[in-house]
Amino acid sequence: MATSGDFSINGTDEIPPEELDGDVFEIVQEPEPTMEFMYISENKVKYTNPKYKKLEARMYDCNCDVKLRVGDTGFKAHRSVLSEASDYFAAMFTVDMKEKEQPEIELKEMSPKGFTAILEYFYHGILTLEPQNIEEILEAARFFHVEWIIDMCSDFLVRHLSWNDYSKVMYLTDRFILGDLRLEIFQFIGENFENLTKEDKFYENASEELLLQFLMEYLYVDVSEKYILDVIVKWVKQDEGLRKEHLLPLLRQIRFPLLDIEELDELPAEVLEYQEIRNEVCLSQKRCIYPMARADQKTESVSIYSIHIVPICCIYRGSL
Repeated sequence: MATSGDFSINGTDEIPPEELDGDVFEIVQEPEPTMEFMYISENKVKYTNPKYKKLEARMYDCNCDVKLRVGDTGFKAHRSVLSEASDYFAAMFTVDMKEKEQPEIELKEMSPKGFTAILEYFYHGILTLEPQNIEEILEAARFFHVEWIIDMCSDFLVRHLSWNDYSKVMYLTDRFILGDLRLEIFQFIGENFENLTKEDKFYENASEELLLQFLMEYLYVDVSEKYILDVIVKWVKQDEGLRKEHLLPLLRQIRFPLLDIEELDELPAEVLEYQEIRNEVCLSQKRCIYPMARADQKTESVSIYSIHIVPICCIYRGSL
């Protein structure tokens, strides 16, 4: 039993009503994380499943009882480990399939690189992803129906590859039926826009398709509209010969009424090359200054004007 002043959260001891003083306490248990990750290098990420059951068996030890062949590469493993980790192997080793008694089992529809990653996860609950291997790992994960690996691949596509190679992400999303990752991609970019755009590689690798679709989304972005405009101009200048044709479609997504009068007056010449943009800027300048009050007196007339500045980030992207 709990002594005076003590109570049990997980036990059976009850808290006397008089000790609650009329307050109701709700104990909220935080969900356990489903993954942890760390950067091995700039483009290589190691994911760990903290819920994965640790095994006594080790890869390639002397107790391995099955040989596997993927392409021209051989692997040794434990039937018990494979059966516990994968329904595919559980069925193979328990049902009367021809592979059950074979000394060596050939696995098709995947690459050695993809199966190596799968085997590492089966034994250690870890997964190492980089742009060069993610397609082969997704291929193997789909084959064995390992949902955690598929989820980690999706996370990698969103966090680490979407702004770097958007077209590849869309290709992998369609090929492996990952669902529509675009909203997650745009939310990630919106939440990290300032940090991402401080890196030179953003301007080198971000595609026009990604930028345009991102700007068209109804998203909160914690930077000023002028900052976004500067990013667009800098992105075009990175490869002006190829990107100049995309400037106008991107500028159409800028909400010029959110710029203050000084920013409108100091727009770069390349932004004002287009008549429709000049018209939008002119209209925005007129909106910035408007009469707030007028006092007419016998001795003098006083007109009071105020600069109208729309606060930064008060409107979501795509809302105008």
